[in-house]
Amino acid sequence: IAASGDAGAQRMSGTATTSSNQALARIAAAPVPPRVRHLLEAIHGVAAQVLTPHLRLTTVQLERDLFGLAEKARNGQIQADIYAQIRQLGVHAQQFPGMFLDALAGDLANLRESHAASVDAPMPLRAMTLVTDTDIDRDIVLHEMARRESLRAQSHLQLLGQRFGVLATQPAFDAERLPVGPFVLCRVLRDCGERMELDIAAQLQLYHAFERQVLDLLAELLDRLNILLAREGVLPG
Repeated sequence: IAASGDAGAQRMSGTATTSSNQALARIAAAPVPPRVRHLLEAIHGVAAQVLTPHLRLTTVQLERDLFGLAEKARNGQIQADIYAQIRQLGVHAQQFPGMFLDALAGDLANLRESHAASVDAPMPLRAMTLVTDTDIDRDIVLHEMARRESLRAQSHLQLLGQRFGVLATQPAFDAERLPVGPFVLCRVLRDCGERMELDIAAQLQLYHAFERQVLDLLAELLDRLNILLAREGVLPG
């Protein structure tokens, strides 16, 4: 376990660029006026600054949690399966912050998409299709995480939703549509868990680590974004 902690610390001190050129290119290509594009780049920059260290801590926490589960495993096969997930996590841990922030950039770039293509569609619609129980279980966990955080940060979300509505020339964004809100962040998390090819149990552990390390500071991020946009003249005061 000590060795795993040292490895996690090394990952945290890595120099990999998490706000990647790909993320910036997505925003640069967004079909919005230059002024809005500048603000989207600034929003992404603040999000990267706030979230990156905590996204790294998420994988460190997940590794520790998986080692703890392996120690308590009922039999050797379960323990071997968990160790396999720890190795799989090691393959992708350094990429996780960049992967997450790239996806966030994509959501920001699609700011002016119609309501029909709303970013919150995948989670509720998935329950209406032919899916496995595990898919539904994951969505329930993520929805409850997002719901709890949306209640905690309700005033921050409301103000930021109004400002994003101005940027998108649309009505105010509700918590489900807001690109930096808890529901979209949880959808991005789900996609990242699948891209890292973690099994269902490890993905659920990832969600809980993310809730502790990232969602708990969401109000801080929203507050900083509200201050940024107010200073830039988007619904000032």
